[in-house]
Order: sequence, then structure tokens, then C-alpha cells
Amino acid sequence: MAQFYKAEQLKPMPPAFTNVAKLLGDQEEELDISPYCSSEAVAYLNQNSYVKRIFEYYLQLAKYAENTPSISQYLDIYEPLIILFERGGSFTIKPLSLEITQVSHFPLNNWYEKFVEKDPIDI
Repeated sequence: MAQFYKAEQLKPMPPAFTNVAKLLGDQEEELDISPYCSSEAVAYLNQNSYVKRIFEYYLQLAKYAENTPSISQYLDIYEPLIILFERGGSFTIKPLSLEITQVSHFPLNNWYEKFVEKDPIDI
């Protein structure tokens, strides 16, 4: 995500509030995930609004990329968390922290400076 902000020359916002599709010009309203997820997944995601927001942002970006293929490269921003979830893991994200449940905790204060020069992690 830090590399996205650098490449697009945008002022970084906290990751929990970064809607990449909107930042790239998508004019659509935020996406309702209900048509794309099972009722069980929606119920789970409704327990944490920040986590749900990440899924909504990912789906909105994917939908936007259908009409603007050049931005599909940015789907990688959200994919590690989506893959983690698909593999049975879970996470919580808040404005100043990301926690991979029972695995790791990542403080997100000064996150941009910490991650802008790091290579993406392949999970």
C-alpha cells in the first residue's frame, strides 16, 4: 500500500481507510458485499467494520478494474489479507494496528515510512 501511495504521489492515509478505487477516480458508491459473499461470510464480516471495509474496498477495486484494466495491478494491495482469510486465518485492522490472529501484530503508526521501501511479502 505504501508503494501505491508513492507511485500515485498521494498523501498516505491509514490503511484501514484506504479505498484505492476511490483514490484512483472510481465514482461509484461504496460496494455492498452481500451479493458477493455467503450469508455466513457477511455475518462474520459484520462483526468488525474495519475488516469488512477491507473486503468492500477489494471488491470495489476489482469491479472498477473490469472497466479500467490498467489499475488491476493494485489488487495486490488487498490480496494478502484476502488470501489469509480464504486459508482460514483471520485478522483485525484498526487505524493504528493490524493483527494477524494468533500469528503477529503490526503497529501501523508511521506505517508509510516503515513500509515504503520494503518489498512485498509473498504469503
